[in-house]
Amino acid sequence: MKKSFAVVFAISILLSFVACGKENTETSSKIQSKTESKISSNAEPNLESKAESKISSNAKPNLESKAESKISSNAEPNLESKAESKHDKLSANSVSNKTKIPETNITFDSNYAFLGNSLFGDLDEYELVDNADVYSYIGMNVATVFDQKLDKHKKPMLDEMLSKDYKTIFIMFGMNEVGWSYPDIFTDDYAELVDEIHSKLPDAKIYLLSITPITQSLEAKGEDGMNSEAIAKFNKLIQKVAKEHNASYLNVNSYLKNEYGFLDENDSPDGCHLQPNAYLRMVNAIKYLIL
Repeated sequence: MKKSFAVVFAISILLSFVACGKENTETSSKIQSKTESKISSNAEPNLESKAESKISSNAKPNLESKAESKISSNAEPNLESKAESKHDKLSANSVSNKTKIPETNITFDSNYAFLGNSLFGDLDEYELVDNADVYSYIGMNVATVFDQKLDKHKKPMLDEMLSKDYKTIFIMFGMNEVGWSYPDIFTDDYAELVDEIHSKLPDAKIYLLSITPITQSLEAKGEDGMNSEAIAKFNKLIQKVAKEHNASYLNVNSYLKNEYGFLDENDSPDGCHLQPNAYLRMVNAIKYLIL
């Protein structure tokens, strides 16, 4: 009897271990499944390397509707290299924006020049203005443009530009000046610049570009008077200078801002300068607006 009871007890213990092992296996399986689900829910789409992820972190796919835009606003496209992210000729609608820019067949040859602050600085690097010449310097404004020299150059870049027979000149200033206490100085200096170009290159067509929008996060910092209200105010001043001094005003701001009036966070590395896809949008807007 005792022997039988011992056998039954041993079998009971064994069955208990088997059941426990099964439960632990199932629990472990569920935890693993839940962990994998959590990991995969935050995974980035089809990126082959850490370098690729870094390159494409700010690019947005071409979305066909507002609903898709909201769902996919943080999705990253599959870009294979930094070189491609800089030099690929993306379509005019390659970034999510309500304003669609029609494609044009305009190319910038040696008859075109771009003069401005650092927002023009990457046009050459990203190969977006074909064979046009770019005269740009970090921090340059409508006051310093008369004396600013390019690195290792002997004369001011404005003098260099005026020594060539350009037929079309695009000018962008204002981002470095929006914090100025006396806007009249801005308009006077800008008007002097335009008049100087007209006197040396009387046949040249001059376009004054609007100041581009900034991101909401940069505006929230409240630094150097940098905000959308100040930008709108200075854009009106630029428009006034263009009207009164035989130039044309190009409102590229409208083609870069989102529905809230800001530059998308993913379109800028610092809140005001542009990522390659936003630069492309600006250039396509220029081409469309001068038709």
